[in-house]
Amino acid sequence: MTPSGNTNVTIGVSWGWASLSQALPLDEAKDYDTPRLSKYMIVLTDGLNTENRFTKNGNAIDARTGLACKEAKKAGIQIYTVRVIDGDANLLRDCATNPSMYYDVKNASQLTPVFQKIAAEISAVRLTQ
Repeated sequence: MTPSGNTNVTIGVSWGWASLSQALPLDEAKDYDTPRLSKYMIVLTDGLNTENRFTKNGNAIDARTGLACKEAKKAGIQIYTVRVIDGDANLLRDCATNPSMYYDVKNASQLTPVFQKIAAEISAVRLTQ
């Protein structure tokens, strides 16, 4: 893979959040208050947050991404973030629900073990009565 073009992390977070909510346009998800249901999002990027339809100012773009992450977490979504080779580590670490849910991948070949670890963490979550 050869990187080219721009990256818009905000739109990825927003669509991820939309797919986990009951709001249009993707309104088929279960309600956040559904018993024994946890919602997870994995945000993966290989670039700096450089694209936004509102501005070319990097700080403003990052602020919008931070807000999207904050609101998704406030809604109850657990967020994992994966930085592949390039990107703003601080932004992605802050977007993750907690620092242990942030992964810094230096080589694409490390993705399989990272996703296996995330899958193991998610599948280990169990509620008991």
